[in-house]
Amino acid sequence: MTAGEQRTIGMDRPVKLEWLDAVAGRLAAGDSPKAAREYVWNLLEGVVAGATAQTARGKTLTVLARVWLTPPAAALALREAAVKALVQASADERLAIHWAMLSASHPFFVDVAGLVGKSLGLNGEVALSQLTRRLVDTWGDRSTLRRATQRLVRSMVQWGALREGGKVGVYLAPSKRIAVPSTLGGLLVEGLLIAAQCGMPLNQLVSHPAVFPFDVRTDLTALRRSERLQVHRQGDQTDFIERVDRPAPKPRDDAAKLPGDNGAATIRPSTSRTKNAKGIQTKGGRGSGSGKRESKPARTSKQLPLFGKPPGACS
Repeated sequence: MTAGEQRTIGMDRPVKLEWLDAVAGRLAAGDSPKAAREYVWNLLEGVVAGATAQTARGKTLTVLARVWLTPPAAALALREAAVKALVQASADERLAIHWAMLSASHPFFVDVAGLVGKSLGLNGEVALSQLTRRLVDTWGDRSTLRRATQRLVRSMVQWGALREGGKVGVYLAPSKRIAVPSTLGGLLVEGLLIAAQCGMPLNQLVSHPAVFPFDVRTDLTALRRSERLQVHRQGDQTDFIERVDRPAPKPRDDAAKLPGDNGAATIRPSTSRTKNAKGIQTKGGRGSGSGKRESKPARTSKQLPLFGKPPGACS
């Protein structure tokens, strides 16, 4: 950050897993972003207070929309692949898919996740007070940061990514890491690359602290075939991965802010978390692209720190 510049935190509301399931499920069922937004607006009625965009309900919808309905342009192709992957995903696998989209759409999320993962790796636990102090160093000391950090950590507990510790404000890793198959591991890799805005060695990506709840598996052959990623072999054993810039998929339509749609959510829920209807059908397919890999020079491999630096700063 330059002097006087502050990044927008963005993800400053509690987010329940069933809400992420609902908005993503509408897209997987073929709804437009506009219809999905209207549905989730109605879903939040009576659950989150407010009736306008400036209320808690409106701000919560804004956070959810940024993840799935109006993600950054760099994440549009990832969203198309993620929506397609939702069709056969289990509850745990859906969390990994949401995590990839959260990483790609909310820099604050991936910074928090990275610091949490690093603390868990070093100390076996993470203290909210220490986490907040670390975030102040990169995001600035503001009241919204403290509230947003607490809400995001509480959301991670609700998702099953963290557990309550023995003391107030102390959290532990999940009792067991979630195994992510190689078909979905590539989505997490891509989400981190979008957040970092530079390439990274594959071994750093799959073990990055920002994906601490997951045991990430990847298929190097599939990554090489990807139209959105490019793999370079550096030396004898290091595979360096970077994103390939391609035109973003054409949006289905604008994600309007008007309430209205009363359809049922369609992602199959876990029994203890949601009440969405069963079964989903999907439209669409692979993102645009000719399928031919463009020749691009490999970038110099640099160790990526936690994402506490301005976009593009990977050194």
